[in-house]
Amino acid sequence: MRTKKAKRYDEQIDREIEKSVARFSEHLMSNSKWARLIDKLVGDSGKIEKIEFKKVQSEGIGELYLTEDTT
Repeated sequence: MRTKKAKRYDEQIDREIEKSVARFSEHLMSNSKWARLIDKLVGDSGKIEKIEFKKVQSEGIGELYLTEDTT
């Protein structure tokens, strides 16, 4: 059974992730934005399990799974 404090912490992490994603939701990103996004993903790889992405000209949604052994 989880405490309210633990649940609030998880909710805060979710809000921070959503906030970060919102900054990178542009259709075409510059190289510096890609570099910052990748740096954040690498830095938070312990918290991130799966990334879903959509190609601009395709309807399919791709999935990228991260594990501790991902290099």
